[in-house]
Amino acid sequence: MAAAVAAALLGAVAAGQVAAAAGMPVGEHLYGGRVAEADGRLPVPYRAASGSAAVLLGALALLLLARVGLVRAPGVPTRLLTTGTWAVVVLMAVNTLGNLASTSAVERWGLGSLTALVSVLAAVAARSPLPAATPASRRPRTGAVSGG
Repeated sequence: MAAAVAAALLGAVAAGQVAAAAGMPVGEHLYGGRVAEADGRLPVPYRAASGSAAVLLGALALLLLARVGLVRAPGVPTRLLTTGTWAVVVLMAVNTLGNLASTSAVERWGLGSLTALVSVLAAVAARSPLPAATPASRRPRTGAVSGG
């Protein structure tokens, strides 16, 4: 449950970054509130950064979901999922500090609270038991017709 909530929150932040990248006037609430143009949009380099951030946030959400077995990640080593989840914990904790230093109240209190919560939820996910693999004998058959 913790990973699912954290992934949803990361998805919401990613959506905000997509909006910023698309030119929505939300620049005063991002990047410390210091780089917005007069119309509230971000300058092009920051819009590109927001687009990149959206992709990264989506990848982090998928990582958390894969760590707890809510999405399949065939071929991804369990160690990478576990280490990656702890990296999300640290990244979101550091991001919280940056948000708290912002001049924007939305970034400071809204995003600061959100990233702190994601950090805690990711820690819960990182500490959770690894999902058990389904034995081949118990997997549902695909394409096979059972006789009777």
